[in-house]
Order: sequence, then structure tokens, then C-alpha cells
Amino acid sequence: AYCKMLIEDQLQRSNLGKLVPNEVIKYYLRSDVVGLLTDDELFHSDHKSVFSEIRVGFRLENAGLVFIPCLISNQWLLIVANFIDCRFDVLNPDKVTSDETKKVISTIIHNFKGIFMQSYSRTCRFNIRIFPTTYVEVPKQKFRNDSGVFVLWFLQTYNGIGLPNFSHVDIEAIREVLLFQLVCFPYNEERLPIAKKFVDKYFESLLQVTRELKVIAAVNSRRFLVLKSYISRRKHLVLSIRMLYLFSFCDLLVQSSQLM
Repeated sequence: AYCKMLIEDQLQRSNLGKLVPNEVIKYYLRSDVVGLLTDDELFHSDHKSVFSEIRVGFRLENAGLVFIPCLISNQWLLIVANFIDCRFDVLNPDKVTSDETKKVISTIIHNFKGIFMQSYSRTCRFNIRIFPTTYVEVPKQKFRNDSGVFVLWFLQTYNGIGLPNFSHVDIEAIREVLLFQLVCFPYNEERLPIAKKFVDKYFESLLQVTRELKVIAAVNSRRFLVLKSYISRRKHLVLSIRMLYLFSFCDLLVQSSQLM
């Protein structure tokens, strides 16, 4: 769902002519495609449609970064096909990358290369066959169940060069921002009635929040991101979303009791 939100956000801003100047075009692979790439006996020619222009929405070779969020041994990490610098970047919030995990990473990258070459055999931009794999230095998690939050923030802030200097201390604030974005994304297809009222009321403000976060990610890729300061500037929205969650949960309980 989060990857779909980021794709839709980029599409909407592109259609409105509101992309940040020199913004890198990104694409985010869905979980079913990532699952496909983990198959070490995959026939690449049978699956070239997953990278097709019809499926992706544009020619994938024209992207700058392609994000591949992976769940390996109950831990999330991120692989990025970096078409800008012609390499594969691995961002692992865990302190140690085991041999088993490295093997799965190698399989995913091998299959990505194979399917891409089947889909774009005539591309002149780069030779993906010779892309090396680089392990990027990233902030490390303190608790294993935080890996998903770290990877979601990597998805939003990694620009192919570096990341904001955050740590596990900032995780609570990051969770609030991520949940706020996901539940209140203005272009969500479905919402609980109470969420719809909230989004309708704050639609323009929510669009502004999305733009501000994109600018922060683009401009401050090498600087510490003071998330709590950002949240305090949007205090009325954050307090409202906390109440929204409470009322939404109560609403779900009522609906469930009515069905029993």
C-alpha cells in the first residue's frame, strides 16, 4: 500500500506540473513482483511483462531509481536499482547481513537484471548486466521489529546518494509521519466515513504536507531531519489524526458488534 501511495503521489504531482526541480523519477516494486524475484529458478523470458510500459506506466529504463523492498527472514531491507550511477544499492537497517540474506539479495538482483534485459534489450542508457552491488551505510535499527519503519523511511528519503541522519530515537516521530501520510493520503481510493470527512476538511493542507515532505527529502538528504519540529508545525493536523485513529477504531468495533 505504501509503495502504491508513493507511485500515485509522483504521478499526480507530475500531472499537475508540481515535481520538485531536478527531482529523480522513482518506481517502487510491489510485493508480488518482489516475491517473484526471489525464485532462484525463474525463467526471465516468461515474466518480462512485469517491467513493461503498460504495467509500470512509463518505460522503466527512464527511471532514476527503482526501489525493491524485501522481507528476508522476517527482516526488511531495501535494494535499489540505481540507474543514475549504474549499480545496485543495498540498504539494510540490521547491523549484520547474514550469508543467507546475501544469497537472497544476489538472487533478486540476478532476476531483476534478467527480466530487465528481456524487457529493454535495446536500451542504450546503460548495461545493467555489469552493474556492481554496493552496500550503503545507513542508520541501524535497535530493535528487530523496527526494520519495516526504517525501510519505509528509506523509500521516501533515499536519493541514490545518501540519507538523512536519523536513528532509533526518531522512530516514534517517523511512525507518526508515515501513518499520517498513509491514512490521510488525499488520493486514497477508499476511506472510513470519519477519515473521508477529515481529508475533505484538510485536503489542501494535506497536499501541502506531501509537497513539504518531498522537498525536505530532496533538499536535506545529507542533513539531520528534525521530524518533531515538523510535526509541531502541523500540530493541529497531527492531533486531529490521533483522534481520527481513536474514532476509527471505535467505529470498527461498533461495525463488528453489529455483525455478530
